[in-house]
Amino acid sequence: MTADGDQFYADTRYVRLENDEGTSHGYAQIVRDMTERRQQRRRTERFVEESEDVIAIVGTDGTFSYVSGSAQAVLAYDPNEMVGENIFDYVYETEREQLMQTFFATVESTDADQQAECRFKSGNDDWLNIELQCRNMLDDDAIDGMLLYLRDVTDSKQRARRFESIFNQTFQFAGLLEPDGTVIEVNDSEIIPASDQSDGIAGDLFHETPFWVHSETVQNKVQDAITQARKGETVRFKTEMQDASGLATVDLSIKPVITGEGDISVLVAEGRDITDQQHRRQ
Repeated sequence: MTADGDQFYADTRYVRLENDEGTSHGYAQIVRDMTERRQQRRRTERFVEESEDVIAIVGTDGTFSYVSGSAQAVLAYDPNEMVGENIFDYVYETEREQLMQTFFATVESTDADQQAECRFKSGNDDWLNIELQCRNMLDDDAIDGMLLYLRDVTDSKQRARRFESIFNQTFQFAGLLEPDGTVIEVNDSEIIPASDQSDGIAGDLFHETPFWVHSETVQNKVQDAITQARKGETVRFKTEMQDASGLATVDLSIKPVITGEGDISVLVAEGRDITDQQHRRQ
C-alpha cells in the first residue's frame, strides 16, 4: 500500500544485513511495484484466450499440455478436456501420417517452424480444414514444448473451391493476370486449346500468349489494354483471338481488382466468343 492508501501488486524480498564481521543487524525489505508488469501479463493472457487462432503447447509425442480458451469457439471443445489428449487422434486418418512427418521433423530441429494443413475433428463431429503452424520451443523454459497455432480455414477453402468451380465451368475465356500482365491462371474454357491452359502459359505475358500472336496489331492492342487496366481503368473491345478451332471474334475485357488500400492486386481478363453473332449481322 502506498502512502496515499492505494494498493498495488508488489514483488517483496528480504535481504539480511551484516557488518564486516558477519554479525547480523536485521533485514532490509525491498519492494518492487509489479502493477504495470502484471497488467501487461494479463493483456497477453487475454489476447491468447480471445485469439481467433487456437494456441496450444504439446509434448514431443503430440500430447496437449496447454490449450487456449479459443478452442471452445473454434474447435467446439473444452480446452481443459483436451489437455492430456494427443493431437493426432483428432486428425483425419489418411492425413495423419503426413502431419506426423512434418511434426516430428520439427521436433528434431531446434527453432524449426513448419506449416501444414489437415482435416481436424471438431467437438460437433464436423471435419474442419485446419491450417497448423508448429514451432520448436523446447529450449524455451517458459514453454518447454512444441508451440502450435491452429486456424480454421474451412470457410475460405469452401469459397476457393466454389470460385474454382465457377471459374472452370464457364463457357467463356477467363484469366487472372499480375498487374504487369503476367498470366497467373486461365480457366478450362472450351474455346482454349488444352495445351494453352494454365500449365502451358502461366508465367507468360498475356499479350505474348498464342491467343494473340497471329497479329502484331492485336498484340499491341492487348498490351495497351493491360497498361490502361494497370492504371485502374476497365478496358473492353472486340478483337480476334486464336482459339481451339481457329480465329474467333471475342468481346474482350480487362479490369483491375482494387484492394481497400487502393492497390491493384490482379487483373481479370474475360473473353466472350461472339463469332456467330458477328456472322449473323453480316
